[in-house]
Amino acid sequence: MKTKIESFRNAILASLAEIKESGGKVSQSAVIRNARYESGESVGKSTLYKKNASAEFVHQDLLLEIQKASEDQSKRAGKPSRRDKLKEKDAEIRELKKELGVLVDQIVTQEAALKSARSTDAADRNAIAAQESKIYILSGVIRELVSSQAAIASSVKDYINKYQLKHRGSDILKMADNQISEYVRDIEKSKLLRFPADKIGEI
Repeated sequence: MKTKIESFRNAILASLAEIKESGGKVSQSAVIRNARYESGESVGKSTLYKKNASAEFVHQDLLLEIQKASEDQSKRAGKPSRRDKLKEKDAEIRELKKELGVLVDQIVTQEAALKSARSTDAADRNAIAAQESKIYILSGVIRELVSSQAAIASSVKDYINKYQLKHRGSDILKMADNQISEYVRDIEKSKLLRFPADKIGEI
């Protein structure tokens, strides 16, 4: 006599085979919905996701088999698999991280130039204002690209707040904000909409 686990596994595998043969869309929910015991009774909706005392999936091999079947089906249809999508996303994150690093380097350079301008006796107010504006724009772009939980977002927040307070209601602030929006739009045309906090690394 078959055990309950054996009966469940047979039902899931039979359901998966039936969906593949019929050309239906393979997914975990579809396999569960279609699975029947020999008696004709439907399998439990959560049984496939049952975990053991070590918090591991009891039917990990079945989950992997369903995932593989789904990815194979997507490839045959010319669609990228979940694994391919993750690889593509990781590549985008690495590229965006490079761009973010460039922005951070530019902020450091502009801050050094601003400090130098302020320390000069005959400091040009226009030059100082221009440096402050550049730092604000770079900081604004970084804030828009990264998660609010990222450390770098916090590091530029104070400067942004001070600049906005100093130029509140002015055309200077409006022009700077418009530039930030333009830069972000250019970047987001082909990149991720947001840079997750856990991908920032040491920047």
